[in-house]
Amino acid sequence: MHHDRPPAMLRVATASLAGTAIEFYDFFAYGTAAALVLGPLFFPTVSPLLGTLAAFGTFGVGFVARPLGSALFGHIGDRPRQAATSSSRRCC
Repeated sequence: MHHDRPPAMLRVATASLAGTAIEFYDFFAYGTAAALVLGPLFFPTVSPLLGTLAAFGTFGVGFVARPLGSALFGHIGDRPRQAATSSSRRCC
């Protein structure tokens, strides 16, 4: 049996794929730059090993902060919609 997917699902899947691809590219490019360039460029006064570790440390902070930020700002962004939804439920 063949089920046609609604166009909205195709749009959501395409947007999810695009967002995931962009995020992967962002982390891949920064990780490569952290390994090869950013240590000596931003931390020239320390040893090359420590500079590379510091560059990867900033990479790790960004990796951890992104989901925490999305949870925080997603919660803040959902408040107006929750208020609108709850007020529309009260009237009926």
